[in-house]
Amino acid sequence: MYLDGHDTRCNYNSIKEILNFKRLDMFSYKLKKPRIRTQFLLDITKIILKISKSKPCKDNTDIVMFKEMNFNGIIDETDCLQMDGAYKFGINKILETHKNLKSINFTCPIRKEVNCNFVECELSYNKEFGGKKSEIETWFTDFGACFEKFGLNKAVYGNNFEIINLEYKLCCFLYNN
Repeated sequence: MYLDGHDTRCNYNSIKEILNFKRLDMFSYKLKKPRIRTQFLLDITKIILKISKSKPCKDNTDIVMFKEMNFNGIIDETDCLQMDGAYKFGINKILETHKNLKSINFTCPIRKEVNCNFVECELSYNKEFGGKKSEIETWFTDFGACFEKFGLNKAVYGNNFEIINLEYKLCCFLYNN
């Protein structure tokens, strides 16, 4: 399985008027613009298993949203969840709340230590892991092409995050079928 967050461009004015957010509340440090973030959990065939609630980017980093996701009934002790290095620091919190899981259920790229070179197997692992990360990013691009509303060059118009999230879920259902 794969877990990754996606920052969605949104019409700031419509959300500001309804929810009274300030521009900085939605600031994505990754994209340097106001965005809303949603976490996607996909299986190896790219079927969407779960999406998180959509939230403003500033206070809802990938790790914060990862900790809030409920994986009960989705991930069991035989599954392996691949995620980028940012999530590594939230694994212990998930293990506290999901007693059937262990650290071997999660995999992240190997971080390079200062003044220490990678050995060949670490380079190979990270190269293959990077290929999986590219698959997820390609999935987001394909999803945006299929549903133009969530494409890279479109802003989502909505008057609250719950409706935007419901639209995401509907598109995910349709995309799976």
